[in-house]
Amino acid sequence: MIYFRSIRRPLWMAGLICVGLAILIWIVFGQTRHHDFVNYDDGLNVYENPAVSAGLSLSGVAWAFTHTQVGHWDPLTTLSHMFDCSLYGLRPGGHHTSAVVLHTLASCLLFLVLWRMTNALARSAFVAVVFAIHPLHVESVAWVSERKDVLSAVFFALILGAYLRYTQQPASTGRYVTLIVSFALGLMAKSMLVTVPAVLLLLDFWPLRRFSATGCRALVREKLPLFALSFLAALIQIVANEEGLISVERIPFSARVANALVSYVNYLRQSLWPAQLSVFYPHRGSTVSTAHLLLCFLVLLAITGAGILWRKKRPYFLVGWLWFLGMLFPVIGIVQSGELARADRYTYLPQIGLLFAVTWGIADLCERLPQRCLLLGAAAAACITALTWNAHLYARAWRNSETLWQHALRLDPHNRLAHQNLAIFYDEARRPTDAFVHHRLALESEPDNVSALNNLGLALFDTGQLDEARLHLEKAVALDPAYVMAQVNLGTLDLNQGRLDDAIAHFRRAVQLRPSWAIPHANLANALTRAGRPAGAIEEYQLAVEFSPDYVKARVNLASLLMQENRAREAASHLEHALRIQPEYAPALINLAFILATHRDTDLRDPARAVTLAEAARQTPGAEKNPSLLRGLACAYAAAGRRAEAAATSHTALALAEAQGNEALATTLREELAGYETAPAEPAEN
Repeated sequence: MIYFRSIRRPLWMAGLICVGLAILIWIVFGQTRHHDFVNYDDGLNVYENPAVSAGLSLSGVAWAFTHTQVGHWDPLTTLSHMFDCSLYGLRPGGHHTSAVVLHTLASCLLFLVLWRMTNALARSAFVAVVFAIHPLHVESVAWVSERKDVLSAVFFALILGAYLRYTQQPASTGRYVTLIVSFALGLMAKSMLVTVPAVLLLLDFWPLRRFSATGCRALVREKLPLFALSFLAALIQIVANEEGLISVERIPFSARVANALVSYVNYLRQSLWPAQLSVFYPHRGSTVSTAHLLLCFLVLLAITGAGILWRKKRPYFLVGWLWFLGMLFPVIGIVQSGELARADRYTYLPQIGLLFAVTWGIADLCERLPQRCLLLGAAAAACITALTWNAHLYARAWRNSETLWQHALRLDPHNRLAHQNLAIFYDEARRPTDAFVHHRLALESEPDNVSALNNLGLALFDTGQLDEARLHLEKAVALDPAYVMAQVNLGTLDLNQGRLDDAIAHFRRAVQLRPSWAIPHANLANALTRAGRPAGAIEEYQLAVEFSPDYVKARVNLASLLMQENRAREAASHLEHALRIQPEYAPALINLAFILATHRDTDLRDPARAVTLAEAARQTPGAEKNPSLLRGLACAYAAAGRRAEAAATSHTALALAEAQGNEALATTLREELAGYETAPAEPAEN
């Protein structure tokens, strides 16, 4: 039986509360429209991802459903990023604004659903307001890469609403289908919604009170299709993130259980007292003391025991507590992904259950107090004011990468990831001194951390300190031969120093470790090309562009090898694809121009377009100092019958080749120049 009181719902008040929610959210998060992207997955998810940054398209839709991003398959979230790129391009303010709008929509829908479900206007409003402005949720709203949180929250509220409608008419097939479709869409926004069927069972216990009328078995049975979708989504997520999962050898099971116990208590503590919030909490492994673990276990046991004891008198307490525990379980670290201990964003939806328990509990405890409404109203106002101010201040830390990681370091000076990402920020800002300081501090924080060794080695490599770079990269590979980044970077160093056999060995190892990553295939192809093994290089380049179809440089290099093998049509196809992605990429322009100017087949030969492409290539930076590019332009002029311009351009190219000591190219240019100069004069036009 559904528990409703027969009261008239004051709709004007609901509208007023929704307006208030929007105002509070704007006070906290309106500032983010002036924030930048941050160098913590935003590049991989948005601005450095060609498939996403190109905007919404039919091919983009197909890509979203057939590819993963940063170890996640969240196609609807990916499509929302594409939609933003279509609207705003890569202006971060627009992307942040979309997140705030979605968070506002989710908060308002949550309030309306809770109110409809419980008929408790004030309590539902308080839960929604705290959800909207709690500092723990800053990460979910202010971080562009966490679009999945705010989008899945909208679907979560819709799922609750669809389920409530279904419980009012369980025989309705249409309402059940709506529920299933809403759930499927939510899972495609974020797979963390796999626990939703269990949450619906909790709601059956309270406030819907369906257990006595329907029976537990029947309630479980009606949700079997939802559990099946959850199982499928969990399976997809495990496969998608297989490479990101941490092995039991690196973090033992006992350490995972210990971290789970401590994290649950920390999530509880920071929900009630949101202080010391950070973008990254390092995993401490097995360093937690036994006394600390025992205390955390007793706290969790005591709260769970209280919920069981009060299940009849105060059912909301058990429901809210199990909601909190259950929705957090998939991300509590038993299946460990990455090196973090916990994350604020993981509390986004689980915290609603905790708010349920606390809000209804406090209201019931104060039921007999004099001036109860005035007292609770004042307390609620004070709580909301404090949370709003705290969240507003914390949201400032997300202004850009520098402010974000500096904030993390103020809380934990030994936070390796903060040092690493701050160093990367300074690298990109061309502040090498600051970058080196933080690369070294990251390594000092964890001397045997392979990621820190790799990043410092790469920084040293980029600044020409090759011997020291080799020491760090070789140590990283020795500590963890399966760390693919170090294998790739050490191979690149070997290639740079002409140690081709070693480079090929490292790149082959990287390909074995991560077969679907395009970069090791492309690097292996580079090494094989320099080793005089074009057939193997072509095969590796083909794999690179298969795994990353928009990898422009790999396509152009593949086209160059195909041209050498007299496979001009295949080369032209790859160059056309490259130019669709990057229309001003000079190597693609000039190579395609060369093919169109020199190919014998009339259906491929197009001297006029060859000139257009080659002249466009000449306008790119550095073109006037590139003799190969000027040679291609000369060939295009010659094919179009413009012999004088061909000869003049070839003269310039020859002088550059001789000045650069490129004798092989100079010899070719002399032969071509002789042909241009001895050709018959062009007839005058009538």
